[in-house]
Amino acid sequence: MAFFLGSYRIARINDGWFERRMVMFFIPLKLKRWQLERFTDIETKYEQGMNVGWALVIGPALWLWSHFFDWVVPWLGGNYQLRLRHVKGGPVLVWQGNSEANFEANLAILKNITGLPVKRA
Repeated sequence: MAFFLGSYRIARINDGWFERRMVMFFIPLKLKRWQLERFTDIETKYEQGMNVGWALVIGPALWLWSHFFDWVVPWLGGNYQLRLRHVKGGPVLVWQGNSEANFEANLAILKNITGLPVKRA
Protein backbone atom coordinates (compact mmCIF):
# COMPACT_ATOMS: atom_id res chain seq x y z
CA MET A 1 0.00 0.00 0.00
CA ALA A 2 2.91 2.37 0.65
CA PHE A 3 3.89 2.05 -3.01
CA PHE A 4 0.40 2.87 -4.33
CA LEU A 5 -0.45 5.63 -1.85
CA GLY A 6 2.98 6.98 -1.00
CA SER A 7 4.64 7.21 -4.41
CA TYR A 8 3.95 10.11 -6.73
CA ARG A 9 5.55 12.93 -8.73
CA ILE A 10 5.35 16.59 -7.74
CA ALA A 11 5.91 19.14 -10.50
CA ARG A 12 5.44 22.89 -10.14
CA ILE A 13 6.54 26.25 -11.41
CA ASN A 14 7.94 28.46 -8.67
CA ASP A 15 9.49 31.94 -9.14
CA GLY A 16 10.74 31.36 -12.68
CA TRP A 17 11.89 27.80 -12.03
CA PHE A 18 10.38 24.46 -13.00
CA GLU A 19 10.74 22.07 -10.06
CA ARG A 20 10.19 18.33 -10.02
CA ARG A 21 10.46 15.85 -7.17
CA MET A 22 9.56 12.18 -6.79
CA VAL A 23 8.20 10.81 -3.55
CA MET A 24 8.71 7.08 -3.11
CA PHE A 25 7.12 5.24 -0.20
CA PHE A 26 6.34 8.63 1.44
CA ILE A 27 10.04 9.65 1.28
CA PRO A 28 10.78 12.77 -0.82
CA LEU A 29 13.71 12.31 -3.19
CA LYS A 30 16.07 14.99 -4.52
CA LEU A 31 14.47 18.17 -5.89
CA LYS A 32 15.44 18.96 -9.49
CA ARG A 33 15.20 22.56 -10.75
CA TRP A 34 15.44 24.21 -14.18
CA GLN A 35 15.13 27.90 -15.07
CA LEU A 36 12.07 28.55 -17.24
CA GLU A 37 14.00 30.95 -19.48
CA ARG A 38 16.25 28.04 -20.51
CA PHE A 39 13.37 26.22 -22.27
CA THR A 40 12.59 26.73 -25.96
CA ASP A 41 9.18 25.06 -26.38
CA ILE A 42 6.55 22.70 -24.98
CA GLU A 43 6.48 19.23 -26.52
CA THR A 44 3.40 17.05 -26.50
CA LYS A 45 3.63 13.35 -27.11
CA TYR A 46 1.03 10.63 -27.46
CA GLU A 47 2.17 7.03 -27.47
CA GLN A 48 -0.30 4.41 -28.59
CA GLY A 49 -0.86 2.19 -25.61
CA MET A 50 -1.67 -1.47 -25.48
CA ASN A 51 -4.67 -1.96 -27.77
CA VAL A 52 -7.39 -4.60 -27.71
CA GLY A 53 -5.40 -6.79 -30.12
CA TRP A 54 -2.95 -7.48 -27.30
CA ALA A 55 -5.78 -9.20 -25.43
CA LEU A 56 -5.55 -12.05 -27.96
CA VAL A 57 -1.82 -12.42 -27.34
CA ILE A 58 -1.49 -11.88 -23.59
CA GLY A 59 -5.00 -12.73 -22.45
CA PRO A 60 -7.92 -10.56 -21.40
CA ALA A 61 -7.09 -10.63 -17.68
CA LEU A 62 -3.56 -9.29 -18.19
CA TRP A 63 -4.81 -6.66 -20.65
CA LEU A 64 -7.42 -5.44 -18.13
CA TRP A 65 -4.83 -5.50 -15.34
CA SER A 66 -2.43 -3.31 -17.38
CA HIS A 67 -5.18 -0.73 -17.99
CA PHE A 68 -6.13 -0.78 -14.31
CA PHE A 69 -2.48 -0.33 -13.29
CA ASP A 70 -2.12 2.66 -15.66
CA TRP A 71 -5.18 4.24 -14.05
CA VAL A 72 -4.09 3.57 -10.44
CA VAL A 73 -0.45 4.67 -10.85
CA PRO A 74 -0.49 7.30 -13.64
CA TRP A 75 2.95 8.73 -12.76
CA LEU A 76 4.51 5.38 -13.63
CA GLY A 77 3.37 5.66 -17.22
CA GLY A 78 0.69 6.90 -19.51
CA ASN A 79 -0.01 7.56 -23.15
CA TYR A 80 0.03 11.36 -22.90
CA GLN A 81 3.19 13.32 -22.09
CA LEU A 82 4.03 16.99 -21.66
CA ARG A 83 7.70 17.90 -21.84
CA LEU A 84 9.70 21.10 -21.90
CA ARG A 85 12.55 21.22 -24.44
CA HIS A 86 15.72 22.56 -22.81
CA VAL A 87 18.02 24.90 -24.70
CA LYS A 88 20.76 22.25 -24.50
CA GLY A 89 18.47 19.89 -26.41
CA GLY A 90 17.15 17.49 -23.81
CA PRO A 91 13.48 17.14 -22.90
CA VAL A 92 12.29 17.48 -19.31
CA LEU A 93 9.16 15.54 -18.41
CA VAL A 94 6.49 17.77 -16.87
CA TRP A 95 3.42 15.52 -16.80
CA GLN A 96 2.45 12.02 -17.92
CA GLY A 97 -0.90 10.27 -17.70
CA ASN A 98 -3.81 8.61 -19.48
CA SER A 99 -6.53 11.28 -19.34
CA GLU A 100 -6.95 13.47 -22.41
CA ALA A 101 -8.93 16.01 -20.37
CA ASN A 102 -6.11 16.34 -17.81
CA PHE A 103 -3.60 16.52 -20.67
CA GLU A 104 -5.42 19.46 -22.31
CA ALA A 105 -5.91 21.25 -18.97
CA ASN A 106 -2.24 20.90 -18.03
CA LEU A 107 -1.16 22.01 -21.50
CA ALA A 108 -3.31 25.16 -21.25
CA ILE A 109 -1.86 25.98 -17.82
CA LEU A 110 1.70 25.41 -19.03
CA LYS A 111 1.16 27.61 -22.12
CA ASN A 112 -0.33 30.43 -20.03
CA ILE A 113 2.46 30.41 -17.44
CA THR A 114 5.48 29.94 -19.71
CA GLY A 115 4.29 31.55 -22.96
CA LEU A 116 6.27 28.96 -24.91
CA PRO A 117 5.16 27.64 -28.31
CA VAL A 118 3.69 24.13 -28.49
CA LYS A 119 5.29 21.45 -30.66
CA ARG A 120 3.02 18.44 -31.15
CA ALA A 121 4.68 15.11 -31.84
